[in-house]
Amino acid sequence: MIFQNSVTNAVFTILSSDQGMIDIDAHIFQNDLFNQDPNQTPWVGIYSAPITVEAERVQKPNPWKIIYNTTIYIQNQNQTYEGEQTVDGLENLLNATITAIDTHDNINRTLMGTVDIIKGYQINPYQLNIDESNVSFAYEIILTSERRKN
Repeated sequence: MIFQNSVTNAVFTILSSDQGMIDIDAHIFQNDLFNQDPNQTPWVGIYSAPITVEAERVQKPNPWKIIYNTTIYIQNQNQTYEGEQTVDGLENLLNATITAIDTHDNINRTLMGTVDIIKGYQINPYQLNIDESNVSFAYEIILTSERRKN
């Protein structure tokens, strides 16, 4: 069975309960609209993304491999038009997000048992907005994980 929502729920729970994320006062949402409010930053949005199901050799005890791609958007804004401080805040949020996921469950990297292993991250610049009232920067993090099924 494929349970993508279980994976996104686990990521949400991990990030929401992590002390590092709490310390930076991150606003964390699951399957919500992309943030447009500078007062809601630092902001994290967690979303389902494409799933790949691959058949493996029949002789193997686990003939299916499910690859989950969970997308996490992180955003930081600054109302004083200071790009450097905004980028520094975004980098702090990026590091806190990756650290929270990597160190949960004593570094087993199973996303609360919903996957067998986290395979890696792809981190892309996502959005840059500069206007007279604020500066906004965001990253898209694609979290790839894997589960093998009979």
